[in-house]
Amino acid sequence: MQFGTGRLFTAPVLWGTAVLATLNLGAQTPNQMMRIATSKVKLGMLSDYQEGQKLLNAAYKKAGAPWREVWSSTVFGEAGVYVSVSPVTSMAQFDTASPLTQMSVEDRLKYQNLSRNCIESTHYVLGQSVDALSIRSERTTPPKYARVLNVQTKAGKQVEFESFVKTIVLPAMKNAGVKDYWVVRTLLGGGVGSYTILTIFDKWAEMDAILSPEKLYGAQFQAYLAKVAETVDHAESMVAQTQPELGYRGQ
Repeated sequence: MQFGTGRLFTAPVLWGTAVLATLNLGAQTPNQMMRIATSKVKLGMLSDYQEGQKLLNAAYKKAGAPWREVWSSTVFGEAGVYVSVSPVTSMAQFDTASPLTQMSVEDRLKYQNLSRNCIESTHYVLGQSVDALSIRSERTTPPKYARVLNVQTKAGKQVEFESFVKTIVLPAMKNAGVKDYWVVRTLLGGGVGSYTILTIFDKWAEMDAILSPEKLYGAQFQAYLAKVAETVDHAESMVAQTQPELGYRGQ
């Protein structure tokens, strides 16, 4: 999917509506809800951020979280943006203690100091994968990259937008050979009617098949343009890269 320009969010929120970091392939449940933390890391402070993520991983494992993922901006998009994602089984989990309570007092103070030193800002979003609008392969290995498209729909046009994705966009993506196309709907913490869409790829050459909307949609190009104008307020794209060493899969 290709949409017009116009800035959707400032950098720390840019892909907080999904995902980015979005979906653990092996452990994800249907229409998985996720808590996404999007952070802007200060220049030259990446090592502190990485150390803090390792402390978080240990705490989340102790709290029973089955997986946790981290992605970062790369090549195209604002530098220094990192997104961590963890599953939400139900809203009731927020009535219990934070995973941070699993840290020792020493580790919690260390994590707080690291975060204070290296992070400019963090934004938290609750998102939910929309499986009916997504394409998922049977891959068992994590992807390398994702083109991330953040979309803000026009007021009252969510139903029409989702129908547009299902009837025009998905068939075009399948015809282009796209194996993984993930749609995440924002539930809390972001714009009402906003979506994050990830087109997964492992090699940059794979992008040649989808970057031109005229080529991608062919005879449906005019219908595509009409639906974009009807349903989309604004959108912005970037590229993200997985950071597997900063997350984990399984206990």
